[in-house]
Amino acid sequence: MAPAIYPDQMGTEFSGSGIVDWNNTGGFQQGDEKTLVLIYTAAGGTSFWSKDQPFTQCIAYSTDKGRTWTKYSGNPVLPHIIAENRDPKVVWYEPSRKWIMALFLDGNKFGLFTSDDLKSWTQIQEITIKNGAECPDFFEIPLDGDQEKMKWVLTAANGRFLMGSFDGEQFTPETESYPSEWGENYYAVQSYSDIQDGRRIQVGWMNGSEFKGMPFNQQFAFPRELTLKTTREGIRLCGVPAREIETIHGKKQSWNNLTVKPEDNLLSALQGELYHIVSEFTINKNAAMEFGFNLRGFEVLYNTQNGMITAHRPTDNAVSEVKLLPEEGKIRIEILLDRASVEIYANNGEVPMGFFYLPEDENKQLSLVCKGGNILLNSMDVYELKSI
Repeated sequence: MAPAIYPDQMGTEFSGSGIVDWNNTGGFQQGDEKTLVLIYTAAGGTSFWSKDQPFTQCIAYSTDKGRTWTKYSGNPVLPHIIAENRDPKVVWYEPSRKWIMALFLDGNKFGLFTSDDLKSWTQIQEITIKNGAECPDFFEIPLDGDQEKMKWVLTAANGRFLMGSFDGEQFTPETESYPSEWGENYYAVQSYSDIQDGRRIQVGWMNGSEFKGMPFNQQFAFPRELTLKTTREGIRLCGVPAREIETIHGKKQSWNNLTVKPEDNLLSALQGELYHIVSEFTINKNAAMEFGFNLRGFEVLYNTQNGMITAHRPTDNAVSEVKLLPEEGKIRIEILLDRASVEIYANNGEVPMGFFYLPEDENKQLSLVCKGGNILLNSMDVYELKSI
């Protein structure tokens, strides 16, 4: 298919969001086919044709299932406000039957806007996400899976989030800004609306990933299922691999109820590149000082003395270290090892970490690491992964 929309005199197209206009609020629908609408930033000044133009918000629509797109003749639908305001995320708010836009403004500030028709927008609020910027997402999600405790979450590009309530006019945060991602490269997070089974699935961009000599540019992380959980350290936005990963599972190997010693390596026979590892360990007074995995040189280790989980990328010595408390005396470590990335999900996604990682081609070695004593391995399933 041809490119959907081209740069014009307003600017090149920067990121935004897409929606299905189920109720034809924009008036673009033709026949019975529901209209698809893209809401994007026209990044003025980023091309020769848009010299001296500001950043504005625009829409384009498709009446043929996305095969062709038409830019709205009345663009921009939201004029310039400040600096490089950008990255509109639009969702439907059923109680007021209006569209809500979350927009990055400048610094750590974001705006909320409302519209009846996607064409005319009114600002209703300005919000600060400490240490957060760009690519907002705004969605409703149950706390602890309880449909009677629905909460709204506002996230920034790096996964920093605020949780609170929203009445169609005012978002009231009930938490401080807190990370939902602890790695080096998981960025520009966005989630899908209208999933039939009600899940909230998020996708991130592997920021900083480079593939010299390849005919493509960078990569996405694997989609995550999000949950909002109450933990001993507060309410956390958690993420684990979307369950659809099971469709690319290949050969499985399992270990259960084993005492692992420092000289043991249960993974020594594995020499592949693509794996999904799900493991659980018991932490007690006799546990090893440190345990975890070495995956083609990339280390994921849990320190039982200080309660920290650490990820170390040897190619540039990048290190992420996060506090992780055992749950009922257990630590669960789930890992996706791809050809160019390592994604870690500790304690059912309470601490997720995404890393771009290009190991040496000849290094296929995988190790289960145990230092300073033994560790009780409750279970470990290792799946080879097939291509999507």
